[in-house]
Amino acid sequence: MLKLRARDLVGFTFLQFVIHLPVVLLLVWLLGNTFDFVPAVQP
Repeated sequence: MLKLRARDLVGFTFLQFVIHLPVVLLLVWLLGNTFDFVPAVQP
């Protein structure tokens, strides 16, 4: 329907993956550092 080949879609998807993966990992790391880990205490 859109006259796109699978090669076009895979290339676009890979480009989005390469661009967004470092951004997402950085944001997850920053968010993870904002919380203090307190393990649960078993009574």
